[in-house]
Amino acid sequence: MLKKNTLGNASKKSLSEAFKCGECLHFKQVAHSAHGDVCSKEGIKAVGIAPSCFTPDVTKIAKNSDQFVQLAAMVNSYTPQERRILLGVLRSASAKKRPFAFGTKLYFHVGKDFISNYLCGWVMGYTSSGELIVSGSPDQKQRGKSYLAYLASTDGVLTVSQWKVKLEKLRALGKIFDPSNAVVRKAAIVDDYQPPTIDRAPRDPSVKKPKKRIQDTFEYQVQ
Repeated sequence: MLKKNTLGNASKKSLSEAFKCGECLHFKQVAHSAHGDVCSKEGIKAVGIAPSCFTPDVTKIAKNSDQFVQLAAMVNSYTPQERRILLGVLRSASAKKRPFAFGTKLYFHVGKDFISNYLCGWVMGYTSSGELIVSGSPDQKQRGKSYLAYLASTDGVLTVSQWKVKLEKLRALGKIFDPSNAVVRKAAIVDDYQPPTIDRAPRDPSVKKPKKRIQDTFEYQVQ
């Protein structure tokens, strides 16, 4: 068990983020080798701060083998530093009183209010000073290239449902391509243009596709 003075020196935040006995494998699932039964049957409270015998209750996340394989591959590809940063991101993702949850798909525009000035991204978290961190892809043609945006204000940031309404409104006004934006080069204008996103990019950049006629394409370039 943890010593009393250890908890006394802990901050409120560290205590709230500390593992609880109820999150341990030995609480209800498998008895610890040094105990005769699971801890929940030995009078241990679920809300107690977990001692050194803590083992994460993997049964809570071992629900889909495909998801686990993907998770393992991602984590194993990270350096020790990247894993610590990932842990920090996951901890901040559980923070309450945030406008947008971790992984929320959002749309926002850079420049004037034209469809061509909108980007799509996913919430990665918030900075300690409150800026919203969004990651996405500015390249329609290649999956994997990404940007990071730090938004001091969420004014004008749209959810998927809000973007659908905004998109139709801008189309009705004919505000598709912003001619004053030097970052975006017009090859042609199509009515069904949408901001480039990671999930709309090709899965394999090495696979070549037949070239389309120039009037059927819209090139979006970020310098």
